[in-house]
Amino acid sequence: MSFGAEHDSRHTAAETRRAAEAAPRAPEAVPRGAEATPRYAAEAGFRAVMVSVAAPDRETARRLARLLVEGRQAACVQVIDPILSVYRWKGEVKEEAEVLLLAKSSQDLLPRIGELVAVRATFSHRLRDDADIRVSGPLEGGSLMDVGCYCVSGARLVAGEEPAAVYGEQVTTEDGVDRRFTGLLRFPSGLTATFHCGFDAFTESLEIIGREGTLSLPDPWHSLQGLLLLDGEEVRVESRNPYQCEIEDMAAAIRGEKAPRLGRADALGQARAIEALYRSAESGRPVSLG
Repeated sequence: MSFGAEHDSRHTAAETRRAAEAAPRAPEAVPRGAEATPRYAAEAGFRAVMVSVAAPDRETARRLARLLVEGRQAACVQVIDPILSVYRWKGEVKEEAEVLLLAKSSQDLLPRIGELVAVRATFSHRLRDDADIRVSGPLEGGSLMDVGCYCVSGARLVAGEEPAAVYGEQVTTEDGVDRRFTGLLRFPSGLTATFHCGFDAFTESLEIIGREGTLSLPDPWHSLQGLLLLDGEEVRVESRNPYQCEIEDMAAAIRGEKAPRLGRADALGQARAIEALYRSAESGRPVSLG
């Protein structure tokens, strides 16, 4: 998914729907094998692109291909099995067999929102009482450590960089544990992210705001719906159990097959951001991480 690719203009929801309806008919309108060339694309009335995706095995590739075509996100998907991927990991050159997907689509269907401007995130749930272990002072409880960490991680992932400064406000229990926490992260690029977490309401969301559009995830932390909203238009993706994905990623790293998706540098960046947010909330002043 590209958040910063070039584009000609912002597409309305109606235009996106029309492009989605037109895309599946593209192979019938142009000669086979020429769907992605500029000349035939112009004659067919759409801007064609070829998107390549690597899958770990043929069954996963098949499922992805059917989802793209059935969801009218691609006119045609070719599955090429096998391919050999050569990459560097831990100072060594590795080789891995994968399956390649070539998806022929319209440029109008690619979710692009332009230069990132802001990120907003929430994650809260209710506790029955303050006897819950998650508000235990001796056990380092608190809403930021329990659920706010998801918001911080999500903002850092979207930004692609570590925050330069943070500011936090908290509402605490009698024991000084944060029952609610609101924070702001400012990144070197100028992007800002705000989040709210707590133990008093049920809410979760992630909103990514760009100059050309907005991408919203109503279920970002559990990923049960497989749903994204691009300027209000639904985009369906395959729903996966996030805990299963974590286990599979960790197992692959232990077997030496690939580097972990989130490694040591990410863990340290997350810890520094959370520690700085707590310092800011206690002092009432922004904290620089530079």
